[in-house]
Amino acid sequence: MTLGATRRLRAVLSDNSQLPDVLDKLGYRSVAERLPASTSLKDLLSNAEHEARCRRHPYLSGEHLLLAAFKAAGDRELITEYTNALDRTPARVHRWWQPRGHGSALRARGQRILEAQQRTALQRERHRP
Repeated sequence: MTLGATRRLRAVLSDNSQLPDVLDKLGYRSVAERLPASTSLKDLLSNAEHEARCRRHPYLSGEHLLLAAFKAAGDRELITEYTNALDRTPARVHRWWQPRGHGSALRARGQRILEAQQRTALQRERHRP
């Protein structure tokens, strides 16, 4: 798993347990209607985590979940738009900020974890059909 989820995504997931409700809360109810009936929230979260790992983002966000939903729905235009947006979004690092927590993504251990996760995710991506 990534190092966690953003506060906003955790709040959305804690309030909603059904996939259409989660996507509605994120502002994309129409995508939920185009998803295959077999798509579950657990599968979508797994795919979203893969998207976050490919980009070396330490936290799973709503944007990763939406990208996974667009891929499941097969919406090529939105896939391209969100992929480009996420690829341009680096993890924020402030020069004045010091990593405080033992499990911080900015500490050497966190960076090694992110690097290993990204490497594994990109290998998985290459072997996908």
